[in-house]
Order: sequence, then structure tokens, then C-alpha cells
Amino acid sequence: MIFVIIFERVLTRQREEEIIEDCQSLEKKPKLKTMWPMEKQIGQIYTRCIFYSFQVELEHSLLYNIVLEKDDENVTYYQVNYCGIEKNKKHVKYCKSAKMTSCSCFMFEFKGIPCRHLLAYLRHTNQVELSKQYILIRWKRDVKRRGVIFRDRNIVGDETKKKFASHFSELTSLANEVDEGLFSNDAYQYACNNLHATIRELQSMKFKESEENGEEMQNKDKGKELFEVNVHEPNQAKTKGRLRG
Repeated sequence: MIFVIIFERVLTRQREEEIIEDCQSLEKKPKLKTMWPMEKQIGQIYTRCIFYSFQVELEHSLLYNIVLEKDDENVTYYQVNYCGIEKNKKHVKYCKSAKMTSCSCFMFEFKGIPCRHLLAYLRHTNQVELSKQYILIRWKRDVKRRGVIFRDRNIVGDETKKKFASHFSELTSLANEVDEGLFSNDAYQYACNNLHATIRELQSMKFKESEENGEEMQNKDKGKELFEVNVHEPNQAKTKGRLRG
């Protein structure tokens, strides 16, 4: 029993931290360190935590040199080294048919974030924005507001319904304006009375919704009972001897 209580507390704390992180990603703009338009683009797409990981790779990419090794009909090979040091060299391959770039460090394949070597290649080829194929959906800040399509084509989590994180951020921003009610006792009492009245109305709305949902479930059960047909086993005939054909 104690383990279950501790486990529920840990889950609750984890959810609260996720909500706070989501709100900060939605409301706060990350600090940019370069003038490269790609950094501004990714800052508007990625979550705050993933963006800072990307920003580290972006900063290091400025210290890498890139040299063309081989240019074939379908593939182009580049050598990327840190400040001209041959020991730390990596190889970047660009596939012309697929228009996809890969690096020998395989960071993008493992972590889903473009590595510094790949970013050095993009800077070398004067690409100001990161292509969609390098931006994974799971790192986007609006990933929790997207719909999930099941096999029966039902959509769960449609964008027409706001998620809990967006509701939380809106209510938090409104609550920050309540500090005007702290300057006098009358304003404080007025704010408290209105907040308590709002909480009571919300509780009554929640109670009505739960009652309506319960009535719907009862109606469905009654409908099922009307259409149910009880099939009984046939009565056994009492006869002596073998049946005649």
C-alpha cells in the first residue's frame, strides 16, 4: 500500500513538471545566440529542452571545417573536422535522389537531433532553414495538441478541443492579474468572494456532467436489455428405449 501511494505521488509530481515545462515552452521565447535564421526557426518549433540541445550542436558547428571529398552521380561525400584537426574528422554523405544527408556519428538516427557535423554541412551549403525531414514530430511544442487516429478512423485529441496545458497557461496568466486585489482589504475580499463563487459554479457544472453521463450509460443499458433475447435450452423428451427412425 505504501508503495502505491509513493508511486502515485511520483507520477503526480512528474505530470506537474511536464505541465510547467509545456507552459514555459508555449509562453517563453528561448534566447538566441547566433544570427542564423535556422536557430530562430527551430526556437519556434522545438520544445525548450530540445531546443537548448539543438543550440549546443549549432554553436559547435561554427568551429567545424568542411571539405569536399568525392562527388558521384548520386552521392556526395564531405569530410568534417574540428578546427582542422584530422583526429576528430567525420564524414557527411548527401544522397541526391532522396535529398537526405547523413553523418558517420549517427546522432540524428539515435537522438533525433541534427548533429554539429550535419549543421556544418547545411551552413556550408547556405541553407538558412532546416528541412522538415530533419524535424521530428515528437520534439515539437504542439505535439500534445495533435490528434491521434486509431484504426477505426476515430480522432482523439482534435485541435478543436484545447488541451489541459493550454487551459492551465491561460488560467495562470489570468491569475497573475489578481495581484491588483492585494492593495486593499475591500479588493481582496471582492476577489476572494468571486473566486469562491466561480469554484462553486465549476463544481456544480462538474456534478451535472457526471449525472448526465450516468443517465446516458443507464439508457444504453436499458436499450441493450430491450433487444436482448433469452434463448432457453429445449426440454428433454422422456422416452424408453431407442428412438425409431
